[in-house]
Amino acid sequence: MNDNEQRLSGGCFCGSIRYEAVGEPFWVGYCHCTSCRRQTGAPVVMFAGYKIDKGKLSLGLNYKLSKNKLVAENNVTLDQLTLGEVVDSEEATSLPIKFALSLLKDSDGVIEFNLPIRGDIDNPDFKYSSLLWGALGNLITGIISSPFKALASLVEGDNDNFDHVIFSANSVELNEAEQGKLNSLAKALLQRPSLYIEIRGLSSNLIDHDEMAYAKVLKQ
Repeated sequence: MNDNEQRLSGGCFCGSIRYEAVGEPFWVGYCHCTSCRRQTGAPVVMFAGYKIDKGKLSLGLNYKLSKNKLVAENNVTLDQLTLGEVVDSEEATSLPIKFALSLLKDSDGVIEFNLPIRGDIDNPDFKYSSLLWGALGNLITGIISSPFKALASLVEGDNDNFDHVIFSANSVELNEAEQGKLNSLAKALLQRPSLYIEIRGLSSNLIDHDEMAYAKVLKQ
C-alpha cells in the first residue's frame, strides 16, 4: 500500500458500518432509487465493487411486518471466511471471534447460522442496526460460553456433557456410556477441524483414595 493508490470510503445508511477500499475498483455503477436520493440529497449515488480475495457471503432474508411489529429471519452462509490482522479500535468487540468461528466453521470451511430479529418500529428507541448487532453478539456469546454444547449439537443423542469423561474409581477402564461419549466427541471434532482440545486429568481424594487403599490391601 502506498500514498499513490486510489482509496474509496463509504458505509451503510445508518452509519453502523464503515469501510475503506484501496486500489482500482472491479466495477462502478450508479443508483437513483428513492432511498439513495433521500439519504444523500443527490440525484444519483455511485457504487464501486471490488473482487474478494477469499470468502463469500450469502443471505436468505425473511422479513414480516405486521402492525408495526418486525419479525425477521436472517439466514447467513459464510464460505471460506478468513480473518485478517487485528484492528486496534475502541469499537472493536472483546469477544473471542476466532474461537467462535472455529466452533461454527465445518470441514468444508462453511459457516451457517440464523439471526432472528424482533422489534417494534413504533418504539422511539428502535434501531435496526442495534438489533442486528445485538443478535450477532448473543449468538457468539452463547457459543463461546457453552462450546461443548455447540459440539454436542453436531451429533445425535444426549451428549450435553462432553466437557468431562468419568472413569471408575482407581481404574483406567471406561464404561460403555463414557466410551460412547468420547466417540461422539471425536465425530463432532471431525466436523470442526479448526478446533483442538486440551485434556486435564483429575482425581478425587475422597473416592479414589479409598479404592486405591482397598486395592493395595487385596494385593498384600
